[in-house]
Amino acid sequence: MFKWLHGGNSSKRVGLIESLSAGGKRNVILVRRDNIEHLVLVGGRTDVVIEPNIARRPVPKPAHRPEPATRGLPPPGVPTRERLAEAPAKSRRLDLGK
Repeated sequence: MFKWLHGGNSSKRVGLIESLSAGGKRNVILVRRDNIEHLVLVGGRTDVVIEPNIARRPVPKPAHRPEPATRGLPPPGVPTRERLAEAPAKSRRLDLGK
């Protein structure tokens, strides 16, 4: 009768996403059907839909970051011909500890 519920060759349309105990016999469950989620309180005299039709957002793809341009630069660890800047003379250094 409900082939889509049993799975079989078709993809799952209904699923229990999460269940949390709300004390006593009650549970709060998050149910998904066709990418729509419903938050339901179950286990008491009556079951209560807390929040219906929660649209499931697609997982954001990580931002594409292009590789840094290293054209013309030597590989790491290879010394360059340019000298590094030397430390300023002692007379020009600022003493920040004072």
